[in-house]
Parts: sequence; structure tokens; C-alpha cells
Amino acid sequence: MTKHRSLMSPVPYILFAIVQLARLSGDRSRDIDDLLRSRAMDALRISQAPESWQRLLLEVATMETADQARAFGDTLPAGLAA
Repeated sequence: MTKHRSLMSPVPYILFAIVQLARLSGDRSRDIDDLLRSRAMDALRISQAPESWQRLLLEVATMETADQARAFGDTLPAGLAA
């Protein structure tokens, strides 16, 4: 499978959704339990997800700029932002 084809696959989107659901927030009432997070981490490792995504499951960290754009959509140009 070529790299171009893998970008068209739904797998990266599924993995990113797993990251968003399982990432550490630092708030125990929002964080999922450790066993479920461990299963999510196994899925990321098996699928060779980016290390930056895996790190979000291990420590409270901010997303990289590209991941923020993926999560929140495109940002407005500086002159159009309120």
C-alpha cells in the first residue's frame, strides 16, 4: 500500500478519535480508567500511530498544531478572527 493510499484510509481518523477519547486531561473525573487507556495505547502502537499521539495517552500535553487543526478544523486567517 502506498503512502497516498494510507492517507485515504479511515484508519488514521479512527486512531485520532481514539486519541481524543483516551488522552489524559489531568482531570480524574474526565480521564478514562487505566485499563481502557492501556488498550487504546496498544491499538496505537500496533497501528504505528505517531509518537506525539501516543504521548497524549501517557502524559498531560498539548496537541501539536497540525493535530489541533485536525481536531478543530481550519482556523480563520488572522485578519478575520474576532
